[in-house]
Amino acid sequence: MLSKQSISRCFSRVAVVAAGIIVLTAAALKYHFALTDPGPVVTLTDSELAAVTLIGAELFFGLWSLIGVYPHLLRVVGGALFTVFCVASVMTLADGNKTCSCFGRVTIPPGLTAIVDAAMAFALWYLPPGEEPKAWGARRPGWVIAILLTIVVATTVPLAVHRAVFEPQSIVIDQRHLDFGSIVVGGRKELVVPITNTTSRLITITSFRTSCPCLSVWPVEIPPRTTASLVLVYDGSAQNRMAGGYRITFAAIRSESGVAFIGHVDIKVIADQDNESP
Repeated sequence: MLSKQSISRCFSRVAVVAAGIIVLTAAALKYHFALTDPGPVVTLTDSELAAVTLIGAELFFGLWSLIGVYPHLLRVVGGALFTVFCVASVMTLADGNKTCSCFGRVTIPPGLTAIVDAAMAFALWYLPPGEEPKAWGARRPGWVIAILLTIVVATTVPLAVHRAVFEPQSIVIDQRHLDFGSIVVGGRKELVVPITNTTSRLITITSFRTSCPCLSVWPVEIPPRTTASLVLVYDGSAQNRMAGGYRITFAAIRSESGVAFIGHVDIKVIADQDNESP
């Protein structure tokens, strides 16, 4: 009859393997998305380096989990990784996004991923470690880690080069056009800005997040390799801003992949209506 310790170790190994499968799946789907779509790979960062690094880290941890060398260290790293994933999912949920982009194009509610991440982090932190694997890797764990790192580098470096060199920018918007000029205190003004889709796919901007309720942006669809008009509306009555210069940040949300781009619009609020620029 199995002892409680044996059962706990069995559950621990199952949890580690499950964590590896989940992370490998996420890495594979994000990798495919990064190869086939020029948009941001993940929601919480617009850094290409960070996105590719995340894919590499997930690939490394997933393979490591399936092999199982250094089980104590594996559980610590896995627990920390899923804790970070859980926090990221909660942040994504708080931002109102419908998906965390954790699995590429596959839409999964961030609330669900937060629950799964929390459960995996708990299992990896608190279940006792499993036994060292009996395969050859147990006798040469250092070589196993070196081989895994080689696989990760050989996989992610071409992706980074592809994203940096061969993939065109998905959306082009000239910051010089993002200037309302002067607006009287409490006034309202529209600004039409050209925005270009350089890809071969339709890009749909479904919503915008802004750092000030006084700024709203209309949703827009941009056909492939076409320039459309982005309409920004400043309404001074939405917030009591005093005279002065302001820079307001807005983030465009794509229906299929989270944040598409982040822009900044300049506004000069003046007290004298006679000095308002056209």
